[in-house]
Amino acid sequence: MTNKKFIALLIAICLCASALPIVVLAKTANCNPGASWQATVEYDAVNVGEDIALDFAFDSSVDTSNVSFHVWAVDPSNADIFSGLIDPHNLYEYGGDSHPVFNTASTTLVIPNATAAMNNIKIYAFYGDDGSNKAYVEVPLEVTSGAPGATPDGMSLAGPYIYDEDLDVMMTPEEADSTYEYGEDVYYLLIDEVSEVTGPMSDRDYVEKLKTKVKGWQEGGSLVEGAEIIKRRVNLEELYDGNMYNCGSVIDSYGFESGFYYFLKFDIGEKDSLSETDVIGVVEFNRKADNKKGIGKIDESSHDIAFTVFYENSWLFNTPTIVSDKADLEWDTVYALKFDNDEEVELSFGSPNGGNNEGTFEVDISGQGKILLSYSTEAVEEIAAANQGAGMNFLLFNNARFNRSGTFTYEMEDGAYAYRIVDGKLVEIPGCYDESEEAFVFTTNILQQYVFADRELVNPA
Repeated sequence: MTNKKFIALLIAICLCASALPIVVLAKTANCNPGASWQATVEYDAVNVGEDIALDFAFDSSVDTSNVSFHVWAVDPSNADIFSGLIDPHNLYEYGGDSHPVFNTASTTLVIPNATAAMNNIKIYAFYGDDGSNKAYVEVPLEVTSGAPGATPDGMSLAGPYIYDEDLDVMMTPEEADSTYEYGEDVYYLLIDEVSEVTGPMSDRDYVEKLKTKVKGWQEGGSLVEGAEIIKRRVNLEELYDGNMYNCGSVIDSYGFESGFYYFLKFDIGEKDSLSETDVIGVVEFNRKADNKKGIGKIDESSHDIAFTVFYENSWLFNTPTIVSDKADLEWDTVYALKFDNDEEVELSFGSPNGGNNEGTFEVDISGQGKILLSYSTEAVEEIAAANQGAGMNFLLFNNARFNRSGTFTYEMEDGAYAYRIVDGKLVEIPGCYDESEEAFVFTTNILQQYVFADRELVNPA
């Protein structure tokens, strides 16, 4: 009798399991043959930090209005990938407070902020009030760093990002309404996938022996002046359109909070160019394991690096094509300008809110092509040291050249002498001070480096 009961039990289990197109992991008593399901993803790959949309399809024979369907996900090693938000042992549902109840033949669940641990995730589910029927299906999902060809082997990267030091926020170009700029830094968040504490690296022990090398640049390598691992504070409380910034979302997906995290920083060199530059290459990481500290081994973890560099203040981004007859340009800012105006334009320099406290330039821009323009008001130390006591105002342009000559005006009370600075030496611009206007006025088609003074100046020795 015992053998007959055992055989009957096996037959019952097989019949129940055959009704499901998935593998049954837990008890199959009280199983509902009609509640079969499968999960798919819309795309085979997503980038770290992006949302995963899981599409669930149910057996058409079941009345899904009476089915409570709870889901969670684990990585290939069966570790919970939701950083404590989900506890599969207690049968918590994704989302925390209320389980999703599906009353249609199919539905979609969005899992936010993909991490590299979600490669080939297993989607678990249970249905029925007592949670006695549990099953899983594997989803062949690939989570990448945003560049094809990455081979994690112990770690992953998130980014690239632009860092806002005022907000303590790492931003994508879309979030910053900008671009990766010439002369600025580009950051990638370092994510440990093999140590006792997985996630974004914040402990010095995890990066102390982490070796980084650039394996090669396919494009734009000459623009990268250096690469180093550096710590930056990231504030997860700062929001973008009511949501976390992308980098903050990645950090939060591991259950971490605001704090200091390690990034791979690329130093991007200056370049006077009216063209964008693509930077494409491969970096590799290696690290020995330290079992005492719970630090895993990183073995030839290679990652593709890819981003495009230009200027934030350009016709492509924050500075529109100049179509009116006036434009105000700030100091210490590079502008890639495009003109759509066949008449005279007045360019004003100085105040962040507009104004001409650092001069104006009126010029006919008929047929004028794109132009790169920047200036600063930093003093030339050698000239200032040689003329102590003199009242001097420095205005240093980048030799922006226009097709036509225009009129440059610089207001200065008690002005007396104006000079161009050429190779560190003073070259006088004679007879250009207009006492009635209390301003220097002269004609030029090249905005050069100038110093305006209340007395005659001497060249440095």
